Amino acid sequence: MTYFGIPRGRRKAFAQVRLVTDGLGVTTRYRDGVSEGVVVYTTAGYTELVSVAQNTQNVNQIEIFDSTGNTSLLSTGALASEVVLIQVTPGGNGLVGLRIDAGTRLSIKPLVTPSNNTECTINFYD
Repeated sequence: MTYFGIPRGRRKAFAQVRLVTDGLGVTTRYRDGVSEGVVVYTTAGYTELVSVAQNTQNVNQIEIFDSTGNTSLLSTGALASEVVLIQVTPGGNGLVGLRIDAGTRLSIKPLVTPSNNTECTINFYD
């Protein structure tokens, strides 16, 4: 059995970004399991997931898990010029075939500010 032509059990994400909101409402961004510090994750604006410099590999698929219970917008583009790629549904979108070129900034914006003790995790596949 395969997912998008990749044999099941042989898929391995080359990168992962997690936004984890703790019990006090503080959101921390983790990249590949390493904390990158506190970020603002509210409806006020987009939160950068991957910068232009960090995105060194083409992405052909993403896998999204979202426990916030709300819809978010996954977007590409420069700050204040974001273009929506997909709507992230409550619970996540699972595995999505989506082309994101190397050198592209990726960001997310919730339509409702996430509550405490939630997370949004995105895995990237080539």
